[in-house]
Amino acid sequence: MRAPEDRLERIGQIERKLVQHIKGWTTGELASEFGVDPGTIRRDLSLLETMGTGLIKQGRRYILDHRRSLHNVKLSMNELLAIYLAVRLLSRHSDEHNPHVVGALEKLADALQTKSPLIARHIEQAATAVRSRHTRREYVEALEILTQGWAEGKKVRTRRPSVPLLPTSLSLLESATHVMLLATMRCATPYAPSRSNVSMKRG
Repeated sequence: MRAPEDRLERIGQIERKLVQHIKGWTTGELASEFGVDPGTIRRDLSLLETMGTGLIKQGRRYILDHRRSLHNVKLSMNELLAIYLAVRLLSRHSDEHNPHVVGALEKLADALQTKSPLIARHIEQAATAVRSRHTRREYVEALEILTQGWAEGKKVRTRRPSVPLLPTSLSLLESATHVMLLATMRCATPYAPSRSNVSMKRG
């Protein structure tokens, strides 16, 4: 292949190759592919890891774990405000502490700190309110499974024998909708998902 003209171009090409080959690459394979020495590739991978790509090492191979990746998005002030209002609405309808909601709010606050400190302060207050709620790790893990299934286009299986209306296998969208509705409805026995009753469907 054509050798990249500079390091950043090579790093971008390395990232694309890792995306295209889910089994990953070794430093030796990448060095041969780009015509450089393994030490150069290791330095490139170290920089790539700091860029929030979700790069991890499994044995001798490097792969991208998209569950750990960070996404760079450019948003206008109005778009940031719209996202903040959506996340705040979600936080108001959940009695559980969700660290991902807190993290999203804190990052929004950081992004708005220089341009709109007043909005940033309101966002930080919302993050503090969510953080103060009761933490149940199994609840967060169940939502993480739903998110993973959604991102990978897979189905999840939910189990709750005491609720006959809940199918044993739902599409991710149906599962997420059902779980969120049951979690937010003000009923006598609200349903809060746990890892034990939410799992990825195989095959």
